[in-house]
Amino acid sequence: MGRPANFRVQPGHILPQMGGMTGRGAGMDGVQPDSVETQSLLLQADSGDRQAFEELWARHRGALRRAVELRLDAQLSARVDPSDVVQETQLEAFQRLP
Repeated sequence: MGRPANFRVQPGHILPQMGGMTGRGAGMDGVQPDSVETQSLLLQADSGDRQAFEELWARHRGALRRAVELRLDAQLSARVDPSDVVQETQLEAFQRLP
């Protein structure tokens, strides 16, 4: 499975382009820009550096789990564990790397 063509990390962008949104000016109130170190890790991961990917994932796993947990419908959360959703997301993200 290949990576979408719009999944490219550009220097100065906070997030990869996804759904027509870029990190800057994407209308995400309260979201702080990524640090220079995080941007560097994103570039490294985009170049196929597995260690950089793992570091990024370790930094953001907890926040991703909380986001999934908050957004799961009550009926769905009785059947689906947020950690499983995050793990599946990690696998798909890794498979999309070069």
